Amino acid sequence: MQHASPRKDAWRQENIDLATFWEEALRRDLGMVFVPVLSSRTPPYLEHVEQGSLADAAGLNADDLVIAVDGVQVIDAREAAISMLSAQREGTACQVTVLRDEAIETYELRSSTSKINSAP
Repeated sequence: MQHASPRKDAWRQENIDLATFWEEALRRDLGMVFVPVLSSRTPPYLEHVEQGSLADAAGLNADDLVIAVDGVQVIDAREAAISMLSAQREGTACQVTVLRDEAIETYELRSSTSKINSAP
């Protein structure tokens, strides 16, 4: 049986640590959790939105599919998380576009949030 090289093991651990970091930051800073990422094709669905959080105040819900952040399409939870956390850290609002019940809706995620538009 062949074992992975120490370099590969370090790379794998670094990626696990990075994923854990952004998952914890999303929950702590924005109050949201994406469905577990099982592969590179796992879509960015919100699994949970904490009551009273910034995500909740923005109007985001569990089961929302995040399709864009600041008008830029996202294809996975990692990409969506990095975009939202970057805006939060810079102290700026970001526009989060979701697919919910066959409708596309855009919300502004910031300290004082509001839905900014809706498309059928």
